Amino acid sequence: MNKKRVFLFSILLIFSGFLLALIFGTHLIALASIVIAFFILIFSAILRGNKEQKGINEIKKLPFSAVSELTDLNDKTFVKVKGKLKVIDYTLSELTETKCIGYTYQEMKWTYTKRTGERRKKSQWKTIKSEEYTEDFYIEDTSGKIKVDTVGIQISSQFNQKKEKDGKITCVENLLLPDQKEYILIGTLNKENKKISIAKDFKKNKKDDFILIDPKSYDIIYNTSKTYRIGCAIFLIIIGTIFIAAITSDLWAYIIKKFL
Repeated sequence: MNKKRVFLFSILLIFSGFLLALIFGTHLIALASIVIAFFILIFSAILRGNKEQKGINEIKKLPFSAVSELTDLNDKTFVKVKGKLKVIDYTLSELTETKCIGYTYQEMKWTYTKRTGERRKKSQWKTIKSEEYTEDFYIEDTSGKIKVDTVGIQISSQFNQKKEKDGKITCVENLLLPDQKEYILIGTLNKENKKISIAKDFKKNKKDDFILIDPKSYDIIYNTSKTYRIGCAIFLIIIGTIFIAAITSDLWAYIIKKFL
């Protein structure tokens, strides 16, 4: 379900309702269109949320495995491991040319996009360049270490962040270093050719099935996302109820007459 199409359809529905209300001289048509559009938006948001939440719940419920336990698991088992990174080969980062296991790099520019008034413009950060590279590495816990084949890996980490500003452009770099920081790795066990590693399962090729993430980001995404979504849904329902109630009252007619 395309977010933009749902939003545009809802706006068109509301506009058509107001137009028909003016033609036929009744506010009930406008009210009905707003109510329908409101519930379409809520329903589409719930569907998208449930789809995303399904993937989040799968990873959240997946138990952590010690590295020594992985040899007993079947090939192509989806696993979650926590440990420190150990270097196999170094690469140089894009911004600071630091020797590291891998890095993410972004160039962002504060831009003014759509004009919303005579003196106002909509401003936002726009990513003008994004780059990510990671060498193969080992992840190690107290029971042992295992190789990680990094093709297709997603990096989500705020560790070892470097920033530089060049005029309106801000450059941000996050480094993966063989230090004492712990990471969480989510991926698929690979036992081909009698060699064991963790890699991406390209046959399934699911979103978010091969991630290296720091514990703080993991907690935000997988432990607080459901509470956040419920809070947003309750907020939208309250706002929608107040708005619909206002339409049916004399206060709404007074505001229109007073200010429009």
